[in-house]
Amino acid sequence: MPDVIVVGAGHNGLVAACYLARAGRDVLVVEAADAIGGCTTTAPIPGAPGYYANPCAFDVIALRLSTIGRDLELARHGYTEVAVDPCYVALGPSGESLAYWRDPRRTAAEIRRFSARDERAFLDLMRELDHVADAMLPMMLTNPTRPDRSALAAVLKAAGRHPKSFGPLIGLLIGSAAQALRERFEHPVVRGTFAMLANFGSPVSTDGSGVNLMVLPLISRAGMSRPVGGLGALVDALAADLREHGGRWRTSATRSVMRAAAGCRTRCRWSTSSPRPRTRAVHPRAATCCRCGAVGHRTTHRRAGTACASRSPMLSWSVSASTTAASRSTP
Repeated sequence: MPDVIVVGAGHNGLVAACYLARAGRDVLVVEAADAIGGCTTTAPIPGAPGYYANPCAFDVIALRLSTIGRDLELARHGYTEVAVDPCYVALGPSGESLAYWRDPRRTAAEIRRFSARDERAFLDLMRELDHVADAMLPMMLTNPTRPDRSALAAVLKAAGRHPKSFGPLIGLLIGSAAQALRERFEHPVVRGTFAMLANFGSPVSTDGSGVNLMVLPLISRAGMSRPVGGLGALVDALAADLREHGGRWRTSATRSVMRAAAGCRTRCRWSTSSPRPRTRAVHPRAATCCRCGAVGHRTTHRRAGTACASRSPMLSWSVSASTTAASRSTP
């Protein structure tokens, strides 16, 4: 019987599973698709034998800020990256081009060719976002439900040092990236370049998408790289580490694991023909139990309607341990 099941074998789930396995837990990862990797896969191009592409994610940014590569010895498992700078190049309708570099000053020099006003606006925006990043990054590199004191101290210090920079952040949190770009920049090529960078997770016209512009200071601090062999190489390295430490995964598990993902310890039913494991999933310590509403403890439900039994002495991670890893490992 596994100690923990992790629902979803994307990169966040695999990272969480690797840490669990290294901590001595018996880990099973379940995945509805017929292969692991989620959005971090590399697949053959139909009709082009020998050629591969990343159908979803293909850049590595936030992972470079974390200790995951070192902790999980990804290089030993064959994972390598190549730094890319400039990270992106936008092409205009008349043959113009604008390169986005890791160094904001080089990007500003590119923007100056289109608009001196936009150059100044870009540097002002980068200063504001960089101050916010001072507060954001410590939280990305700690447990989001139980942050350590040094992370909290860094957040408070950053907020106290540049309090005025957090006012514009509120606008980015509730407004769209498109609106933020219209308000700050005048040249369509400049607007289009930053719209391209902010167009992940949600369309730039969606309320709240303005926060996607935080990718700008992330690139400045971490740089951007691409794995040799595509992002599937990251999945292969994570799978190798998980296997080395006794973890395993099951694909095409397409039924009734959602209650486990929601948080409760519950028996799982499988659509595969293999024997049904008598396994349970642990929900996060700080999560709300999906049956009784309890918060802040680990619980067990053996049958629907039974009361929670506190399991606070358990040194167990959770199905949603990937919540912690996600903040540390998003490529």
